[in-house]
Amino acid sequence: YGVYDGHGPFGHDVSDMARVTLVKLFMQHPKRATDTEAVFMEVFLETQKILQAAPKERIPDVNTSGTTCTMAYHDMVRQTLTVAHVGDSRSVIGKRKAKTGDYEDVLELTIDHKPNLEKERKRIESAKPPGRVVFDGYYNHRVFAQNGMYPGLNMSRALGDVIAHQEAGLTAEPDVCTIDLKVERAKHPELTLLLCTDGVWEFIESKAATELVSTFDKALPACERLSKESWDRWMADSDNEISDDITALMVSL
Repeated sequence: YGVYDGHGPFGHDVSDMARVTLVKLFMQHPKRATDTEAVFMEVFLETQKILQAAPKERIPDVNTSGTTCTMAYHDMVRQTLTVAHVGDSRSVIGKRKAKTGDYEDVLELTIDHKPNLEKERKRIESAKPPGRVVFDGYYNHRVFAQNGMYPGLNMSRALGDVIAHQEAGLTAEPDVCTIDLKVERAKHPELTLLLCTDGVWEFIESKAATELVSTFDKALPACERLSKESWDRWMADSDNEISDDITALMVSL
């Protein structure tokens, strides 16, 4: 499973190529089931190399365009879930004891890769060449090159964005985690996985999102309702009726 959130003038092209490339590399890897975390690390970095070398007819400009990526691999034999991500497309699991009950807990599988996080800021500032983290005066901390006011990204990891990788400390190295679903199901038989772009999480907390989708028996209407709720909150907050991209994916584990 995966969600991608493109940014920049050709973010849609970058996200599309990243989606195709990552899935292909991962599914063809002979160790994907036995060394999943290492394989995710490898294929993210390899995808970045492929994106950087993409012909202009495929991606007209990958220098200033990129994408987030959050991927999850559900190994049904080993009953594990491995999640790898760059950027701020969040993944969570809602946990409850029965279909009729409320979600009792939410397990955050990812941490948004934001430049103001101490770990990310230190990595950016110690990169070669180093980047800078600057508050934009409104809502976000952004990443800039040491000697220029570019690229100004509000995330610290992404695919694509060649200039940011070369001059501002961005990386395509994912954070990866694995959870044992057998252990989780022992206490909470009902587990619901959500992968959503930040257009969902801007105004909806993780627990509220899992509770909202729990009222549906099927994933499609649940995701449609979550997306609509996200849209409505964007419209209520914006004088100019502007919304971020909204993508929601739900899986019953």
